[in-house]
Amino acid sequence: MKHVKALLIFFVCLIILTPVLAAESIPFTAKEIEYLQTQRPIPTVIIDGAAPLSYVDKKGTIQGIGKAVMDYISTETGLIFEYHVASSTKEYFSSDVLLGVGVTPPYVPAWVTTSTPYLRSETIIVAHEEFDPTLIGQKTFASLALDTYPEGINKDLVRIYNTREEALNAVERGEVDFTYGNAFSVAYYALRNGYKNIIMIPQKMEERAYSIGLFKEDPILLSIINKTLASIDEGRMQTLILGVASNVEQKLTLPQIIRAYPILINSILIFILAILLINVIITMQANSRYQSLADLSNEFLFEYWPIRDRLTCSQKCTELFATKHYVKAGIQGIKEAVMAAKEGVAKEYLTLAIDEGVTKTFTVVLHRHPKSRFFAQVVAGKLIDVSDQVHEKQRLLKRLEADGLTGLYNPLATKERILARLEAKDEKAVDALFLLDIDSFKAINDTYGHLFGDSVLQHISSTLRSNFRSSDIVGRIGGDEFCAYISNIPEEGLLVEKVQDLLTPLDQPFENVVISVSLGITTTRSADTYETLFKRADDALYYAKNTHQPYVITL
Repeated sequence: MKHVKALLIFFVCLIILTPVLAAESIPFTAKEIEYLQTQRPIPTVIIDGAAPLSYVDKKGTIQGIGKAVMDYISTETGLIFEYHVASSTKEYFSSDVLLGVGVTPPYVPAWVTTSTPYLRSETIIVAHEEFDPTLIGQKTFASLALDTYPEGINKDLVRIYNTREEALNAVERGEVDFTYGNAFSVAYYALRNGYKNIIMIPQKMEERAYSIGLFKEDPILLSIINKTLASIDEGRMQTLILGVASNVEQKLTLPQIIRAYPILINSILIFILAILLINVIITMQANSRYQSLADLSNEFLFEYWPIRDRLTCSQKCTELFATKHYVKAGIQGIKEAVMAAKEGVAKEYLTLAIDEGVTKTFTVVLHRHPKSRFFAQVVAGKLIDVSDQVHEKQRLLKRLEADGLTGLYNPLATKERILARLEAKDEKAVDALFLLDIDSFKAINDTYGHLFGDSVLQHISSTLRSNFRSSDIVGRIGGDEFCAYISNIPEEGLLVEKVQDLLTPLDQPFENVVISVSLGITTTRSADTYETLFKRADDALYYAKNTHQPYVITL
């Protein structure tokens, strides 16, 4: 059947063929006969991808009308041709050979001498579905490197391909809108590749003549070739063309296989579908059981595909967030945790906002499925809600760090936090340490009792808390001694303002009892340790007491 189709298509081609008239004999001269007797193999180039004019078949054998013509010349003259195959027109014309098969005047370099044509063909338009020839200047065009462009082509829309087959394939895929080609090649590749998306527009653009080109000057060889070509009559040329046409290597496609073996193919498809259906049912049941267990726990499942940067959450995980905005932000937070992690626990604590002013804390656990030949790498993971545990841990930690009477940091927690700040702060940053001591606190206890003394301590701590930032370190470091550590002091004047703000409420009588305090303040220096900083502030405090000043600042 395929041979019949091939013959029909090439019969149409033959209608537009203008045959070359033949001579009845080959009248070689004495010089030409001597040339033929002494001639060595002639280096000859032929281009691939231009079937049926010239191409290389699946076995690597050179085929085509041009090769058949060269075989005829070899038979009639005894010349031997040593073939080289070029994959593009650029490679073709840069070959270091004597002859080139299938050159098309005038689209050849000026230094190439051409024989009389052995074949003529019309050039037709080949376009991707629903092409409008009137809009040719707005359409992309597939051209070979040395092709000239038809009238009306927009050169900015030209795409270059190595061979005619590549150009036709580009039109079939829709990469370009149209190309043109000789009727022989178009018919050949349409049959061979089974094009479905191209149309052939019967609009003749130009006639092309195919010749043998001499890349180096050789008048005797050119004369021999021309005389031999003239001896090919119309009947022999048709025989050569039909011989090539009967060898079309038609590609076997899936639709062709289905048409040839419908019962077998359908049986295989039904069997595969049955296996897939059973597998889907089993998987769905397993996932349902697993999802039920997950729903009973505080775990939220997700999967992440690194190659696509895509993360999908289970329904329970999505329902964790109040709105789409929080879902999007949550997914981004999970992605960042996954990408920064290794196998196992990705991040001990990941805090995500789930609603306005509401956050939850999770542990992220991962398992990376390795990449295989058929599947991309995927990361399976789960969020475990540990908010209650974290809150309880923070509550217990705060109790351990807090002074039992005032709620401020106790001495150990105060020192640890100041040490951490000294270690982490920028060398150029200036911090300040306040030390506060209640004057004659023993007399207050002796006069008014220890309960009243405790109330005074709570009053002092409340005043300190309200006058310092939440980021400042405020603690009780002794019986009636307090401290406050302030970060990033922009100027000395701020310290004075802070002292005035602190002393103003403390100067007011507390429950009709006048309470006085002394303050020692110092700023940090580049070489400070906790001990040197504390000592300067302590010296300033006692200097204030001894000189009866409310405060002393040491810079």
